[in-house]
Amino acid sequence: MLLHALTSSTGDASWRDLAAAGGDAESHPDLPLWQRRLVGASAVLSMASGRVGRAVEIDPVEVVNQRARLRGLTPQGTVAAGGSCRLLPTQDGWVAMSLNRPPDWELVPALFRIEQTAWDWESVASATGQTVAVELESWAAELGLAVAAVPADPPPVDAPWRISPGRPGESCSLGRVIDLSALWAGPLCTSLLRRAGAEVITVESSGRPDASRQGDPDLHRLLHEGNRSVLLDFDDPADRDELHRLVDEADVVVSAARIRALQQLELDPFTTVERRPGLTWVGISAYGLTGRWNNRIGYGDDTAVAGGLVNRKPTPSFAGDAVADPITGIYAAVAALAVVAAGGGVIDIALRDVAAHIARLSR
Repeated sequence: MLLHALTSSTGDASWRDLAAAGGDAESHPDLPLWQRRLVGASAVLSMASGRVGRAVEIDPVEVVNQRARLRGLTPQGTVAAGGSCRLLPTQDGWVAMSLNRPPDWELVPALFRIEQTAWDWESVASATGQTVAVELESWAAELGLAVAAVPADPPPVDAPWRISPGRPGESCSLGRVIDLSALWAGPLCTSLLRRAGAEVITVESSGRPDASRQGDPDLHRLLHEGNRSVLLDFDDPADRDELHRLVDEADVVVSAARIRALQQLELDPFTTVERRPGLTWVGISAYGLTGRWNNRIGYGDDTAVAGGLVNRKPTPSFAGDAVADPITGIYAAVAALAVVAAGGGVIDIALRDVAAHIARLSR
């Protein structure tokens, strides 16, 4: 019944009941309500993993605070715990802006239409204060910057994922998981699948290695412990063929990229699953593999804000450390276990939608 409810229902009621189980308002009164809801999600994870492989027990509060604990990070209100995202006021509201890499900072003059040689967070905040939130969000999307307006309410979402059923194969099991993801949400998902009994092979691009190796080495080590690692040059024809071979031999594929990037590798999740009966593809992205925002970029802090998972009083502040990432990792693992048992398919799961769903459950 659990697996059927997760895989065959596109409505909200089934997941609402499951996610709330064990996470009611009276339980764990010392925790924020959204974290209490995760207690229910962890109970579903244990149940689903026990039916497919080994039961996986987690402390979801520990999971969402894992990176902060490992790095000694503390909440800083309008400054994300990791430091690369800020909540900034505009003329009519607030936005979350992530500037994680030097190339992001190079695009700041184009974002504000201001020719200025030196930019820091103080000058960014000054420029943001002269803009309108929704317009700034739209300009940033065109440039490939991660900016999210703080919504008045969590966006309405029917479910934390969209599932496209595949064609059942002869055997549907966790078996071999190919992890094409990076950073936090995808590796957390595959680490949970590994604990449930899967063999996990991490495939990494030699031209663009996982940034968490340097930025979060302890978390990277923890999430990849027990995985087999394969390093490939995605621009090399022989390595590209090897990538396709690994995908063709997989039972589950987990990616964390926009649909355009996957298609450039000739790895469209929907056509691959249609060709491969029994395959489960977990497509994690910022705003979804399909829809009008499918090429927007985003990270754990700004997508949580986009989903309304943000403290609002007295002024907006971050609810935790990049919380959309670990929440999505947990939800993605639950969905993968359910879809594997149902015969395979594509799980389109967006950080923003997961944050919105848990935020709406917690109102």
